Amino acid sequence: MKRTLILPKVDDASYWLQSVEAFLRKVSPGKNWQLTLEPYRRERSNQQNRYLRGVCAKLLSDHTGYEVDEVYEYLLGTYFGWRQERCPKTPSNPRGLRDLPVRSTTRNEDGEREVLKDREFWDFVEWIQRFGAQHGVHIPDPDPSYRREEVQERAA
Repeated sequence: MKRTLILPKVDDASYWLQSVEAFLRKVSPGKNWQLTLEPYRRERSNQQNRYLRGVCAKLLSDHTGYEVDEVYEYLLGTYFGWRQERCPKTPSNPRGLRDLPVRSTTRNEDGEREVLKDREFWDFVEWIQRFGAQHGVHIPDPDPSYRREEVQERAA
């Protein structure tokens, strides 16, 4: 069972110590545990993810006739770059190589989980809007509330 404790920004580290102590008291001492401390990054909201695939990729999919997942993969590769991966050879692919995006919005270049930060995510979305415009597809701006978290984090 995985447990997570998010420590807020505070001036006094004694609050952290009290929080960690209370957290550890709730953990079963009869098991081995691994503690990892890393900076907290808020994950994107479901609305943000739905906008990316359900609006951006869907509008481009409707325009091109490709599936949403195919369009989404193409956008990732065009924006972040491509890498080649071996695959079974076929008559249409005698070299046995396929192109895949270098990274996704949730995985880094090494395949490790690394979700894009808000600013990186919105840079990607704005690039998709420009890409769409260049190909005759208007992609509307997201609901302003989708960016509210980003603004609050910057103000903090």
